[in-house]
Amino acid sequence: MASIALARSLRERSTRTERTVWNWLRNRTLFGLKFRSQHPVDHYILDFYCPELKLCIELDGGVHNEFSVAMHDAQRDNDLAKLAITVELHHPSR
Repeated sequence: MASIALARSLRERSTRTERTVWNWLRNRTLFGLKFRSQHPVDHYILDFYCPELKLCIELDGGVHNEFSVAMHDAQRDNDLAKLAITVELHHPSR
């Protein structure tokens, strides 16, 4: 299981893109939906997660273009699908 301490650390080191998206999602500003930032699920930490929709939004940087990282991402998406969590967006983050 992913640790809450690691999730907290990732929140503190977020990219400008992640902070911008979080400002759009936080405080139920998007259609009244609750989103969580750097939310642990199983042994993954999701960039943004909406429990009502079981929706994950991932903002992936350039390293995610590398084959081994892309394979890990595909496995993560598959594992999350088994938990009925949909990963709808892989957006490049800088």
